[in-house]
Amino acid sequence: MSAWMNEIIEYIRRYFNHSPLLYLYIAALLFLLFRGKRIRRMVVYPSMILTVVVMNPICYGYIWIRLIEYAFWRMLWMIPVIPVIGCAVIELGTILHKKWGALVTVSIFVVCMVVFGTNVYQNTTWYQKGNNVYKLPYASVIVAQTILGLDEQPVVLAPSGLYCYLRQYSGDIKLLYGRDAETYILPLQDTDLIQLHAMIEDNTGTSKELCELAKEHNAEFIVLPDSHTFSEIGQYGYDFVGWMEGYCLYQVKTAE
Repeated sequence: MSAWMNEIIEYIRRYFNHSPLLYLYIAALLFLLFRGKRIRRMVVYPSMILTVVVMNPICYGYIWIRLIEYAFWRMLWMIPVIPVIGCAVIELGTILHKKWGALVTVSIFVVCMVVFGTNVYQNTTWYQKGNNVYKLPYASVIVAQTILGLDEQPVVLAPSGLYCYLRQYSGDIKLLYGRDAETYILPLQDTDLIQLHAMIEDNTGTSKELCELAKEHNAEFIVLPDSHTFSEIGQYGYDFVGWMEGYCLYQVKTAE
């Protein structure tokens, strides 16, 4: 259990990233705890229950990491940090009977949030200026536009570097699999699709196996990294369309 608690503490440390919000949240709860029965019932008790349930090492070990092992940090979104702090600021303002006093209190809070907050856009390792209106990698835009130019509702087999972006570009693009291939939320159950994903990501198997499995699942297009080693795909039912931004695009041959 101590190991689970240490993991929770590490998640909290990374989630708040040395921000004072966690301490303000605790202080706000303590302040509101003495602000009347109605506040306790509507704000304090629900917030404390959520906090205890989310950060409980027993729940973490037996429930949360089994359900959402890939993203426990999203559970921390359930903790109403900002609403509780905001409620405490408003309640503090009501203590001051003069309007200017309440205005000063709220203003000080806003200034503190700005001063002690972090401008994420100044961190160039996280964000960069978008180069296209889609806010998607250029390669995915080119591949998606090419595919949609050939078929209005294509069925596509794509590698992990593309399948999320293709789906975001257009809902008309149907993918054989997406993040579910990475056991995300609902893992793949189809053994053929699991095999296809492994072949593309690990660059293993034969061109014949790849093409036959793709055709069995009605994949009209196959997108592969240009470093792939699947040679002579054209012999197994797919024509080479072209190279585009680090990817090779193939389309199923039409009956003559």
